[in-house]
Amino acid sequence: MNIKNEARIRARALVTARADAMLQIVRQRDAGLLERLRIDAFSEMQRWSTIRIKKIDQAPSSNCSIAGIYLPDAVPPEIGVLASLSRARTNFSALHEFGHHLQGFPELVDELGEQPDRGRALEEMASDAFAAKVLIPDDLLRRHLGTGTPTAPQVAALHAAGTASRAAVCVAAARQLESPGHVLLIDDYGIVDFSASYIEFPLRRGLAEGDAEVLKKFANSSARAVDAESRFTYRGGAQGPVLFAQATDMKGYTVVVAVADKAPWRAISLSSRDQQVRLRWHTCERCEYEFQITLRCEQCNQPKCPECDWCDCKIQKERDCHECFLRKPATQFEEGSDICRDCAG
Repeated sequence: MNIKNEARIRARALVTARADAMLQIVRQRDAGLLERLRIDAFSEMQRWSTIRIKKIDQAPSSNCSIAGIYLPDAVPPEIGVLASLSRARTNFSALHEFGHHLQGFPELVDELGEQPDRGRALEEMASDAFAAKVLIPDDLLRRHLGTGTPTAPQVAALHAAGTASRAAVCVAAARQLESPGHVLLIDDYGIVDFSASYIEFPLRRGLAEGDAEVLKKFANSSARAVDAESRFTYRGGAQGPVLFAQATDMKGYTVVVAVADKAPWRAISLSSRDQQVRLRWHTCERCEYEFQITLRCEQCNQPKCPECDWCDCKIQKERDCHECFLRKPATQFEEGSDICRDCAG
């Protein structure tokens, strides 16, 4: 099993307790803060002196699943949220980035270093889960999604019943998937606006998925919901595995629930996939290039990236910068240089 898949599986088991711990940190500091964040997180954070939050005009290039960014090294730390988002999506994005901030607290940070990917998957999933928990009360969640993998109409009904953003609802739904898959928010052009995934490689924002069978079928149907076995396309044209997918309308967007098996809208939905299919494609830890595995490192036997020559035996090496005197990952240095990229300009 590659590091990213192992990290996602381990994160899935840890994320609920971690998100609950983040909620407890907030409660301990201010009993009424969670309610103020639920009502208007962005405006609430604008009043703080410990964090600077602002609207940004361009979607950042970051590992976040949402259109926002957290800059922990700024003084004070900064959160940026894309200006074009709706109010509900702005609040979800602000809470997600605040989740990254909370995970730097002493009581939470050590757990990240214990993960096989140094906590990247766990931190991202916990930030999503924290934001969703703030915005969607547990009783509302149980009333509309029940237990286990939800249907697409159940996800849409949860969104209609509250004030949480579509993204927050997708996160809450994805946390209940009982087999590998995705909960996707698709715009009118067939583009991924948001995705939340379980075990499967995440489908990034901006990917064109209009050729997926379930989306083509839904576009040509008057039914409230449709389902179809579908493949989804990753960056670079890589095709994911066949999943059981269901789609319905979510106030102008299409929400898709796609799973490997145990789909509640099918009487029988047993996965017929060759498990090796999921090992054919790999995302580089360094440059995030998605590629078909044709070459493995002779030392660590893990996939070797054709773009930057990265493999697992190169992970976790650190060096001291001779300019700022900070210990940083080796990937932050040009080959042969003793000065990190930040200092070198």
